[in-house]
Amino acid sequence: MPYDSLGRNPDAVAAQQKFGKDFENEVRDSITESLMTKGADFKTASAEAAGRAKEIRSKLAALHDPDMVAGGWFRHEPVRMGDTLINSSIGGSWPSRLKALDEAVSSAIANGSGQANMNVRLELLRGRGN
Repeated sequence: MPYDSLGRNPDAVAAQQKFGKDFENEVRDSITESLMTKGADFKTASAEAAGRAKEIRSKLAALHDPDMVAGGWFRHEPVRMGDTLINSSIGGSWPSRLKALDEAVSSAIANGSGQANMNVRLELLRGRGN
């Protein structure tokens, strides 16, 4: 798996930063427009919007699909913004999941089925009540 041997895709960091900055700019522009519609002048609306957009972005992360560790190494462009805390908690669960997949692959190879395709399904785990 590329992530194990190569680490994080070197293009991913720049792509995430650009995606996050573009998102922040879109949010800022939307807030500015909304405040001006409510009567604020451009300078005031722009300053307030910049602060609010920065605060919103600080709680979000640019997400890959699939996650870098779970096969997204070749897809370094983020697809959406998501909660930073949730993303970090999901990322921390990959080592044990990947270990199970690696063990299944090793077992298939040892049993002479190394050429067979594996049917792997990654499911989103939701909290209680979801």
